[in-house]
Amino acid sequence: FIAGAGGTGEGVAIFAARAGFERRGQCDPQLIEPDNLNRIFAGARHLGRRKIDAVKEFLLWFDRLRSERDFVYVPLPFPVEHEHVRPYLDKAEVIIACPNSLAARRYLARYAVEHGKMLLNVGFGCSPGDYMTGELSLYRPQQAELACPACISLAGPEQADIAPDPLLY
Repeated sequence: FIAGAGGTGEGVAIFAARAGFERRGQCDPQLIEPDNLNRIFAGARHLGRRKIDAVKEFLLWFDRLRSERDFVYVPLPFPVEHEHVRPYLDKAEVIIACPNSLAARRYLARYAVEHGKMLLNVGFGCSPGDYMTGELSLYRPQQAELACPACISLAGPEQADIAPDPLLY
């Protein structure tokens, strides 16, 4: 599942499709604004449209949705906290967090901890006259070595001593 369809989330969705992922839900309630055009595959004709609809249009242009019957893309025009997103989070093996909201990132971290989901947190930003910042982190809330500090505190001390996964070493 991918949360966010801006510059980072759209790229993740497109590369996941090209890599062969067969089923993917993606949520983002935001509309395309002029300041998005330098980061996403959209033009002036997309202004005011939903970001997830632009991703779907690009995937159709890429022909993955038309040519492969096993490929399913479900665009959800809701924030991650919305009740219609919850079933997709429940089914996801991995949650890829690309929202541009700290509240959404916190919600996803808490959800990952509470439901034992792997969380890939991806975020990049750049402001005019500023430098580029970002994060790319893989968290496994059920495994202390790969959990973020906030995840460990959310999970409680009884879960902080979980043995390492031998497949990772």
